[in-house]
Amino acid sequence: MTDTLKISDEELVEKVQNGDKQSFNLLVSRYSEKIYLGIHFYGYDWLEEEARDLTYNDVLDLIDEYSPTISTSEEQEKNFTYTDDEDEKTVYFADYETILPRLTLVNEYDIAGIGIWSLGQEDPKNWQSIYEVLK
Repeated sequence: MTDTLKISDEELVEKVQNGDKQSFNLLVSRYSEKIYLGIHFYGYDWLEEEARDLTYNDVLDLIDEYSPTISTSEEQEKNFTYTDDEDEKTVYFADYETILPRLTLVNEYDIAGIGIWSLGQEDPKNWQSIYEVLK
């Protein structure tokens, strides 16, 4: 790698966008006290290219109504598919289990903390996960 002290932030960002882990680590080390990890508390109900946003309670209502099989994607998003009025829809959502891997990144990279979107839509157990990981 080029002399790391002379490489600009713009060059680092470009390298990070291309998957360069060493550049990522350098960028984080430069700005760790300014970096907050975004954590989402909402879900989406997808029908082809369109989606509607869901609160955690909305997700629970759909689970109660359709009894779907819930999976976890490679990206740590819980999801399920159900059929409503002959339309197959897919729901992606966050809960206390899916936020855990994200929360551990705060400690792993020693960054400033988390930002949450949107309060009031969450799985109530999220707060326990946050407390346990970030205490």
